[in-house]
Amino acid sequence: MITFGCFTKRLTRSILDNNTTTSLWRGLSPGSSCYMYTSTSTTKSSSGKQVISTTQAPAALGAYSQAIKANGQIFVSGCLGLDPITMKYPSDTDVELQAQQALENMKYVLEAGGSSMSKVVKTTILLKDINDFAKVNNVYSKYFTVDPPARSTFAVRDLPKNGLVEIEAIALE
Repeated sequence: MITFGCFTKRLTRSILDNNTTTSLWRGLSPGSSCYMYTSTSTTKSSSGKQVISTTQAPAALGAYSQAIKANGQIFVSGCLGLDPITMKYPSDTDVELQAQQALENMKYVLEAGGSSMSKVVKTTILLKDINDFAKVNNVYSKYFTVDPPARSTFAVRDLPKNGLVEIEAIALE
């Protein structure tokens, strides 16, 4: 279940047609008295794969899906540390804050697909600076405390929107 601060309530869950399922959630926005509405959806194509989408994570920046569900697995596209509402990084210079937000975004995408962080079997981490490996590893280890997934980490020249870290994953349903 997606949570916001101290209160979350699922308002509706409906099947829009034979191929799309959408959930609408209402919760109290942290630090305010107004409500935040979010949605998640999965769309099944004729090829048997399902597109996973949630407003709890940043929208795709290009021609790709947040995740795809196929053959009992969920393939999560690279998650940046962008805030899904402002589409800005929590800090332009703090890799730990960006890594934490990226992993939160990943968690919401996995939940939208009916999975969780505990079902992740493989991750790939892209770092703008390999010297940030220990800092990112420290944040990462808090999300994968038991039976951590297989992982590859690479230093890359640049990341979208001048990010410092991007993390992708493969998880079981």
